[in-house]
Amino acid sequence: MTTNMDAYTILYQAKAQMCKSSYKAQKGNVLKEEEIRHMALAVLEEGIKQIRYEYPPNVSKRMQKYYHQNKAFLIDRFSDDVKNLLAL
Repeated sequence: MTTNMDAYTILYQAKAQMCKSSYKAQKGNVLKEEEIRHMALAVLEEGIKQIRYEYPPNVSKRMQKYYHQNKAFLIDRFSDDVKNLLAL
């Protein structure tokens, strides 16, 4: 029942991680679709790692389970966010 919240939290966490990371240094470079997907995957993985530290274990485990079950959807969704952030 909380899967929408899990997806939102995972994507929000990944976006926050992206803003802090060196991925922002890629801004202005023309990236291929595969590179954008790879970047999205790396940032999502970092976001999931961060969730482990910021949320109680039961919430963290639920979000990790949701992430692994819906990885393809989240990568597609976040790839669009990466494109939009790099286009700014």
